[in-house]
Amino acid sequence: MNTIDNIKEVKAFIDFVANENCGKCTLCRIGVKRLSEILNNVINGNEDIEQKTALELGNTIKLGALCDFGKNAANVLLLIIDGIFQKKEFDNTVLTAINNFYSEFKERAVTGTIGKSVEFFIDANKCKKCSMCSRHCPAGAISGVIRLEPFQINQNKCIKCWTCFSVCKFGAVNVKK
Repeated sequence: MNTIDNIKEVKAFIDFVANENCGKCTLCRIGVKRLSEILNNVINGNEDIEQKTALELGNTIKLGALCDFGKNAANVLLLIIDGIFQKKEFDNTVLTAINNFYSEFKERAVTGTIGKSVEFFIDANKCKKCSMCSRHCPAGAISGVIRLEPFQINQNKCIKCWTCFSVCKFGAVNVKK
């Protein structure tokens, strides 16, 4: 059943996602803010917004977001949409998903390291020249030669999505605040 605390938690999550994305990906910059408006309208009692529109937008964000933040946020937003339109309540599944999302991105949110406030760099001494970071970079910002030279991040192309940091198994990708 919807309680005031659950609704406040869902609204806080929606606002967090809308405000904390880096803004380089159009789907996150515009799509999540639009989805946030739709969901806030529904939560506030204006239910003339169609479920189909919200679901299409959520799925588009999920499929097209460049980074883990956008994709994972879309997954939780889709659960919220389901909770609003289908069950008319926010059950433990939705609240657990929100808490899991917050846990995963807590350090980034608390330290302000989502978006433009950080730079990523690769420690040449730790880089194993495996290209894992380069292969997963959605912006194509990482270059190097497999097994021959350490990889480097082009700061002008980097979208600050944390993907390189997440996939490097050797701790070679570091963050400068």
